[in-house]
This record gives sequence, C-alpha cells and structure tokens, in this order.
Amino acid sequence: MPDKVTIHRVNGESATMYAIDARQAVRDHPKEWSYTPFSDEQQKAAQQDSSIVPRPIVPSEHRGPFN
Repeated sequence: MPDKVTIHRVNGESATMYAIDARQAVRDHPKEWSYTPFSDEQQKAAQQDSSIVPRPIVPSEHRGPFN
C-alpha cells in the first residue's frame, strides 16, 4: 500500500496524501507547499494575501485520467 505523508501549505493548511502526490506538490510549488510547516510570519503574510485562498485538495485517485 502506498505511503501517505502530510504536507503544509504556506497559509497554515495541511493535507495528508499519497507520497507521490505530495512530492509533486512540493516540487512544483515550493513557495506554497512544504514538508515542514512554514514560519509564523510566512503564514500570517499568506493569510492576508487574497490570492492565496483555501481550496480543497483533490488526490490523484479522484481526478480523471487526463487531469
């Protein structure tokens, strides 16, 4: 069974997902996702940034084959 890991979003959210999906998110969006929590200052700044809105995480098993 694939391993699941928790990653952290810059605005303070976190998500537990399959390691392959987590690795892709951290690799492709390093300023938004990390394996370790962002600093309090980074989280406060992101929470005030209107372009960073809470959004649901859609693991790969729920996406279509071409998404």
